[in-house]
Amino acid sequence: MPCWILTIDYHIKDLSTFTNIPIKDMLIVDNYIYSFSLHIQNGICIKPYYEGKEDHELEYLAHALENPNKFSDLRDIITQQLGLRKFYDYLGFAD
Repeated sequence: MPCWILTIDYHIKDLSTFTNIPIKDMLIVDNYIYSFSLHIQNGICIKPYYEGKEDHELEYLAHALENPNKFSDLRDIITQQLGLRKFYDYLGFAD
């Protein structure tokens, strides 16, 4: 019986590498939730982009992020504007 080994590359984004910008001032937008697993409170998960004219995901997100200056902490956009904190809690992700 053949044995198959599946290799998957994971790219995890670490905001702590940016020493000149406070983490509260950064967001990660990615279609893989594990990409921002180190900073789940800073992550916005979106649908994958497939280069179609019907793909408007980034336009919808841009609209939601139109007034970032009204938040002293950009992570509040995730909790208050987008409501993703409840979703991440449901998935079992902890800060």
